[in-house]
Amino acid sequence: DTVEQRLAQILRELGMREQTIGYQCALLTVCLYRETNGASITKIIYHSVAQQLNSEGGNVERNMRYAVHRAWDKCDKAVLARYFGEARAQDKEPPSNRELCAALGVSPTGSLPPVTGQPVLFANAAGTALRIANSSRDK
Repeated sequence: DTVEQRLAQILRELGMREQTIGYQCALLTVCLYRETNGASITKIIYHSVAQQLNSEGGNVERNMRYAVHRAWDKCDKAVLARYFGEARAQDKEPPSNRELCAALGVSPTGSLPPVTGQPVLFANAAGTALRIANSSRDK
């Protein structure tokens, strides 16, 4: 599996539905966060994702936040614990978008394949191919 496929699988496991814009925003954001080694989400990543989805950065943030909140409310605590730790999984407050990116975008266990430096390629909900080029890290 590629990194993008594995991240998509994790988002589905967390309860996000592929056909929602929040899922697409989350997948694009986590992939780009991982690819850019944790670049600024608000200054760089949301805007890059918004360009790919013909939207605005604020819409990307809101749609992703909504998807994270819905997933957190409905997901099995054992699944949440696998990705966020036991203590965090018991918390009623869902993670922020940044916390989701940090938890899924960086793999301390090595369970995700390493990024090859190639641009992220996948399709959006409408089946349109999306490409996010490598961008420099926010200073």
